[in-house]
Amino acid sequence: MNPYIGLSEKHFWKPSAAKFQESSFIEELWIPKFEISDNAAIITAGSCFAQNIGRWLKKNEFNWMNFPDSSKNSDKNQNRTEAPKFSFETGNIYTARQLRQWIAQALGDIKIIDTVLERDGRFYDAQRQMEEPCGFESHEDMLESKTKLLKNIKIGIETADIFIFTLGLTEGWEDRGGVAYSSAPGVIAGEFDASNHQFKNYSYHEILSDIVWVINRLKNVNNNLKFLTTVSPVPLTATASQNHVLVASTASKSVLRAVCEELIFEHNDVDYFPSFDLLTSHINVDSKFTDNLRTISSEGVEFVMKHFERSIGARTSDNLKDANTPAMHKKHLKSEIDLECEESLLENWAPREVNVNNQLYLIGDSQLGRLSAALNRSGVDHYGGGIMAGSAWTDQKFALDEEELFVPLETVEARKKWCETFAKLSSNSEQQKIIITNIGEQTHRSVTGYVEFVSKNCENKISDDSFMQFIKTQCNLQMQLLIKFCKLPNTKVIFVTDPPTQLFQQSLEDKLHFWRYYDKCISKVVKSIGCDVFNARVHFGDVGLPEKYFSGKHFNNGQVDWFHGGEAYYDDLGLALLEKINKKSYISAISHSDEMSNKLSA
Repeated sequence: MNPYIGLSEKHFWKPSAAKFQESSFIEELWIPKFEISDNAAIITAGSCFAQNIGRWLKKNEFNWMNFPDSSKNSDKNQNRTEAPKFSFETGNIYTARQLRQWIAQALGDIKIIDTVLERDGRFYDAQRQMEEPCGFESHEDMLESKTKLLKNIKIGIETADIFIFTLGLTEGWEDRGGVAYSSAPGVIAGEFDASNHQFKNYSYHEILSDIVWVINRLKNVNNNLKFLTTVSPVPLTATASQNHVLVASTASKSVLRAVCEELIFEHNDVDYFPSFDLLTSHINVDSKFTDNLRTISSEGVEFVMKHFERSIGARTSDNLKDANTPAMHKKHLKSEIDLECEESLLENWAPREVNVNNQLYLIGDSQLGRLSAALNRSGVDHYGGGIMAGSAWTDQKFALDEEELFVPLETVEARKKWCETFAKLSSNSEQQKIIITNIGEQTHRSVTGYVEFVSKNCENKISDDSFMQFIKTQCNLQMQLLIKFCKLPNTKVIFVTDPPTQLFQQSLEDKLHFWRYYDKCISKVVKSIGCDVFNARVHFGDVGLPEKYFSGKHFNNGQVDWFHGGEAYYDDLGLALLEKINKKSYISAISHSDEMSNKLSA
């Protein structure tokens, strides 16, 4: 006789693992302490991964409470108001200390924290630096917005049935007054001051104390409120501790997981959903992370939410049934790479010490992001990079703007990238400025788009006339933006075509002429606008490219990445572009941009 006799299969590793490998679902992994019905009022907050929970609740028509700032309804804030991330506009709340301070302010236990960080004459709330990507016009505007936010938090607490909070980090930054920042000063705004700012790696006891305080305080206001905790499976991007980032990340997540276990043991109205356990257990033969081993893939998000849905016994809507197909879950369940995380900005934080003769600006999609990485490797000073994804450019997820040239509408992160780049671009420097862009190229989508266009509208006739019709109807906004770039004083625009790597995808071998034709025609169009052109297909050739120019990457669905190059390609592209810049005598001529603008609007 021993105490394990008579226990169910879920208590033993071997049968659980065997069943999981057969069905990719772990039975009885989580049995909720309390009902989570679709009419229960739910509020969510926490780190990046919490955004997936809010989106899932909204998509499946649960009563997910959201309190947007009604004053943020302009075009420049369209993305935020249309796609809320959390119940309140706090941005990511990574640590328990941050959560405690938000609750204390909302319930009047402490005064409103008015600490701001400045950048380029704009004011950023130290507690939610990413929520207003371009900052506030004044300290007063920040306080006004925060006052409304705190009122909304109080209303949410008073009326909610369930509070879902995702713990993200143990590491954080505070000032000497104890204010917990959403990100280290200097990463998004402000400057780091060692005399005022300090690194904090909160201990198990500090985190437990903060969360218990939050639970008790909220129960005082709303005694019926129940709590569901989770731990984000996303590892640290960077650590300020003395440990290797792998060790620091493991320690951080272990502490947070232990805190959650203590909470559910001591509190009947606190439960834990094992998203962290699902994605980090070695029971997963297939990784649920993307190639950087940090970002949760869309398959990983779906895997977690499938366990959530089945465990709470939610009614399956037609949308949820559709979401079980690969095509649909990629549409509805975003990878965390699309989520907004201040912490992920650290991945792009690299010193740029070496200047070139001109101020260099990169404005485009992931192709320009990889070119930016290559320039960083060479120590070349520049601004910008991949402002938006290629799909966002082709879907025209941006609005032209008289003051800022354009406003990205893809994500808040895209908005922030452009704000930073435009602040430098619009400075009153007399130095020659060079913009490198591929807006309007995006050949992984635009070539197919053009072929479909001529099939539907031009009797399958590929010609210069049909191409101009395609540009005027499908790419007009992109061309108008290029015209704006060309009209900037003391600025030259270089349009660079995409990598000529189509032959690395065997199925495209007999379709190569479409890419050649598109690159030739788009080069003519942008030249007439006033851009200089670097045709990568002409420079490198598109037959017999060296293997090192191949990306070599395979996406999670098995597709080969044929539309990006490898690091060697972007290194050589960067060198070729710099040689072109240094050799050519650029002048701030407008060329034929006005004439072309009239043609496009005709």
